[in-house]
Amino acid sequence: MTVVSLAHRNILRAQTLVSKRNFKVSKLRKAMVILLIFAIVTSGFLYILEKNTKTAQGYKIRNLGNQLSDLKQINKNLEISISNLKSSTFLQSKIEELQMVKLNNQIEFLTFPSIGGVAAK
Repeated sequence: MTVVSLAHRNILRAQTLVSKRNFKVSKLRKAMVILLIFAIVTSGFLYILEKNTKTAQGYKIRNLGNQLSDLKQINKNLEISISNLKSSTFLQSKIEELQMVKLNNQIEFLTFPSIGGVAAK
């Protein structure tokens, strides 16, 4: 073997080592790119999912607010009805309509004569 052939062999060996190293780096870069793309796609999906959830909750909150205002109005109307039904003019008109007898200020209670003793079994 000559010096030239040895030098040529060493050059070929060095190129092979460099190409193997480049292949490993290339493989690592490819894996990193795939991982980065996966992370971006996953983050985008999670962002859209979160936005959708928040939007749905916003609609629910708005609907509940509308129901609350409706229920407050119904409650107000019922309180007005109760106060009208409790008024003395309404009660007086109902007494006359139903032909109820006015009570004299004298109330009589029924009393039963006491039977001396306790009932036996």
